[in-house]
Amino acid sequence: MSKIFNQISGVIQVNVKGKKPEKVINMALARGIYIWGIKKVDENIEFKVRNSSIEALQNIAAESKHEIEIMGERGLPFLKHVLKRRLGFITGVLIFILALYFMSSFIWFIEVIGNENLKKEQIILIAAKHGVYQGVAKWNFSRSQVEEAILRDLSSLAYVEIDIRGVQAKIIVVEKILPKAEITGPCHVVATKNGVIEDVLVLEGQASVEEGDVVAKGDILISGAVIPEENPFFIPPVIEESDEEIDEIVEPKLVRARGIVKAKVWYEGYGECKLKSEEITTTNKKQTQIFLITPGHEFKLRGNYPKDFALADEEISEKAIKTPLGTFKLLKKIKREKTKKVIEYTEEEAVKMAKDNAVAILRKKLKDGQKVNTTNVEVLSVPSELILRVKVSMEVIENIAVAEPIIIR
Repeated sequence: MSKIFNQISGVIQVNVKGKKPEKVINMALARGIYIWGIKKVDENIEFKVRNSSIEALQNIAAESKHEIEIMGERGLPFLKHVLKRRLGFITGVLIFILALYFMSSFIWFIEVIGNENLKKEQIILIAAKHGVYQGVAKWNFSRSQVEEAILRDLSSLAYVEIDIRGVQAKIIVVEKILPKAEITGPCHVVATKNGVIEDVLVLEGQASVEEGDVVAKGDILISGAVIPEENPFFIPPVIEESDEEIDEIVEPKLVRARGIVKAKVWYEGYGECKLKSEEITTTNKKQTQIFLITPGHEFKLRGNYPKDFALADEEISEKAIKTPLGTFKLLKKIKREKTKKVIEYTEEEAVKMAKDNAVAILRKKLKDGQKVNTTNVEVLSVPSELILRVKVSMEVIENIAVAEPIIIR
């Protein structure tokens, strides 16, 4: 309780100089002046006294021919003096905070995430139609109602979410995945890529390839134009001899070819690794400065740069508010220390890292769970080069069949 009272009344730390500073303490205690934190500093004595007792203490010191030096002041009374001296600065800070709070109640930036086929402008236009647009107050619309309205207007969307953070609104959308139109008419089954045929399973149509054949992308694997086979048990009718020969033209039957054609296909990827490289990492050390920039003045609110880092990145961010008094900015600078480390690899280590890089790229091209038959690694670099390059080839067996409509002219 006494600490709170001291802060309200104010505390002054004094240094008593003279031949017998103890005399000042004794006289002060005799007159009921509360003193604490007494300590001897060289030939003098320092202690703390309340602000209300400083005048009486100065009179005692003058009577006993001692000198009192004020070493420090703290508490509410002295804070008032500081506020008076920096009234303009504090007023500017308060105006800036109020303006910042007021301006943060509006949406100033709109971002669309997740759209692929729909244009960003179209989604923003529909959102504006239902109340979400640049400059709108946050209390003027309901997020759930706007989300439902966008879903109603844009039938190609499966999901809409409006995420508001600060002055930014993110419209997160998920488009509907429509099934591809299935081919119902006559069609061939063609190859989607180059390969060597491994297995052919015909469900309908006529096989155009067999195991071991080499095919290129676009070649017909199963034909949808089926030529009817002759019935060995069919006895043709007896036709009288004629001088004219009649050529029978057999029209192929068009069907919707279906089947599975597996083939060996190859994927190639390239990877590289420097035999000697520099790695730059960020340490945990950082230095921060915060400035308040008002029309005509710049104030440092926090931080300094006591020393420069040998290597560092500086991030600068600012928030600006336009008011009738001018533009107020809150500027933040952060320096993050970085260190540089030289790393050297042996040829074996570099080959392994380059191979891993190439394999990682190839894995993205393969379907999930696709089995790899063989993997070949070929080093492309010569020993004198600083960068080791490799080519990785993967052999896999996959279905390369896809339906392609037969265009009848």
